[in-house]
Amino acid sequence: MSDTPGWMSPGQQPRAGDQGRGPHPAGPGGWGPGPTGPMPPGPGGWQPTRPPVPDLKPGIVALRPLGVGEILDGAISAIRRQPVVMLGVSAVLVTVSTLLELLVTLPLTREVSTQAVDPTVSGEEALNLLAGASSVVAFSVTLDSLVTLVLAGTLAVPVSQAVLGHRVGLGETWQRIRPHLGRLVGLTVLLLLLLIATTVVPFLPALAAAILGAPTAVGVLLALFGLVASVVLSAWVFVSLALAAPALVLERQRVIAALRRSFGLVRGTWWRVFGILLLALVIGFAITLAVQTPFQLGASGGSLFGIGDPEQLFRPVPLLLSTLGSILAGTLTQPFTAAVVALLYIDQRIRREALDLSLARAARAGDPGGG
Repeated sequence: MSDTPGWMSPGQQPRAGDQGRGPHPAGPGGWGPGPTGPMPPGPGGWQPTRPPVPDLKPGIVALRPLGVGEILDGAISAIRRQPVVMLGVSAVLVTVSTLLELLVTLPLTREVSTQAVDPTVSGEEALNLLAGASSVVAFSVTLDSLVTLVLAGTLAVPVSQAVLGHRVGLGETWQRIRPHLGRLVGLTVLLLLLLIATTVVPFLPALAAAILGAPTAVGVLLALFGLVASVVLSAWVFVSLALAAPALVLERQRVIAALRRSFGLVRGTWWRVFGILLLALVIGFAITLAVQTPFQLGASGGSLFGIGDPEQLFRPVPLLLSTLGSILAGTLTQPFTAAVVALLYIDQRIRREALDLSLARAARAGDPGGG
């Protein structure tokens, strides 16, 4: 399969070395909108109606604006069509992130679990307990979000090919993602810093209150306000920039340009993108709960939450069972979420740039390029 730069956004110039890589470097045979990108407004700002496209489905989704169910079903179809690539890449990243999360949060999680069942905990200790629990949750959510973003960029390659009915193996996926790996890591680091900032900054007033010796009630209220503000701000940033990884890989964008590209694609449809991502996360959580419950029961000696003996969860065998359950659940759910992100990126480009016209021509011509 040729590696065409046809994913370029409207007006984007080919990067050095992109010319001549594929049979159609900018449009009709590739993924980019080319001359059929955003339709210019007519006299007086009138926006012409896009020409109708017959319902064509060469791969996992129809080549037209997608509904919520079609995006979710397409994500599942992408995994079923290419399980080795989708699950294999996910297994590696999820294993690394799970072990890192365990290493960082285990001491704090153990302390929080022990104090949570202690009826003699004072008000100040309760505040510290809330801060500790919030830190664990924030780190876990941030790390899971970053894994999803990295997978969204990596798995955008097999998903984009599955849209046209093609398959790629692990070797070809690696060959296609390797030129973008440095920028993808840079994007991940920058997003990590942004998510850390949106998570930590809202808690600064509560921290200042604790340092200055403010009443416990004031500290608790500020901590709760910080928690709400952190969730809202982090959600806005994550959703607005969720499409940056597919844009970076498929359009060969620079890091900052990919962030701007994602923000532009999401702008005006933030709630729709948020709703679809939230639904995907809820589905993933349900699968995670179903997969992890047997391991959790085994780790806690039959008690789902380990009530009565919190130390039980931190002994070697139970800890191993719990970790294996987390890795298995993440391996199954993370590629689903990543595929939803990739399909959302494609759907947003179809809606804004009539990308489906180029995809339909490429599918009819049997062009294996794109991506």
